[in-house]
Amino acid sequence: LRPGHLRAVSDGAGGLALTWRGRDVSLGSELEGPPERSLPAGDRYRVTLTVGSNSFTREVKAPRLVFAPAEIAGIGTGAVEVAVQVVTVSGIGGAETGALVIRS
Repeated sequence: LRPGHLRAVSDGAGGLALTWRGRDVSLGSELEGPPERSLPAGDRYRVTLTVGSNSFTREVKAPRLVFAPAEIAGIGTGAVEVAVQVVTVSGIGGAETGALVIRS
């Protein structure tokens, strides 16, 4: 996943959709292009959103995750750190992190 691109898009109703993929050097800084390759069997992504001392973690197989409005409201407002890690059968990879702001 390193280096990677992370995209966060509001659904307009208070929810948040995150997508990510490893950066393809041939695309430069473009966020479009082929999605992240499938993970090997048993591997998954661990995504953690943190605002202050509040955090929320989910694990998914695909490089996308949608947080419902209630989940976003529960974490609070302000600067949010987003960390994406690859969890394999042999351990957890280093986190790719990004920041965004959730407004009330």
